[in-house]
This record gives sequence, structure tokens and C-alpha cells, in this order.
Amino acid sequence: MGARDHAIRHFDEMSRFAMSLADLPAQVLDHSYSYASLGSWTMTFRHKSRLFRLSYDGREQQHILERSSSRHSPHDWVTVWHHVSLNTAPPPEIIDVIVEASDAG
Repeated sequence: MGARDHAIRHFDEMSRFAMSLADLPAQVLDHSYSYASLGSWTMTFRHKSRLFRLSYDGREQQHILERSSSRHSPHDWVTVWHHVSLNTAPPPEIIDVIVEASDAG
């Protein structure tokens, strides 16, 4: 896979993930991707009035889901789930994790 193909693959995966979020329903608020940071990315979204941040750390090769304990800036992020993976795409079980984290205290 060429260097240009990584970004194309990433945005294809994010498009599928965004559609899964829309089915919850959740609203994507922000997204960033960095090829130079080993494919690291971050997506911020809102579900059931709760703000979440899902990120992939390319160096540590892990997904991290965080929920903000505050509804307004500055956000105090609390890790609710993490998953080590060589695959940069969000794992299939993440939708269930998001639903559980939304319903939790």
C-alpha cells in the first residue's frame, strides 16, 4: 500500500464509522487525521447529550474512548474504554461501548 493509499483507506473507514454513529443517533462534531503521526486520528461526537472523543494513537497502537464529564469547555476527559490493535479502524464493538458509556452515570 502506497503512502497516499493510507489516507484514502482511513477516510473510507471513517465514513463507515460515521454512518454507524448516525444510526445511534450521534452527531460527529470534529475529526483530525495525521499520516505523519503514524496514522493517529481523533473524532469528537455527541450521543444522548454526552460528548465523546474516540482516538487512535499510532505510536501506542490503541483506540481510546473518552467521555467528557462536563457539557461545556473546557472538557474534562475521562477514559471509559481502550483497546490495543494494529488496525487503525474503529473496532466493531465500539458502538456497543458508546451506548453503554452514554447510559452510565
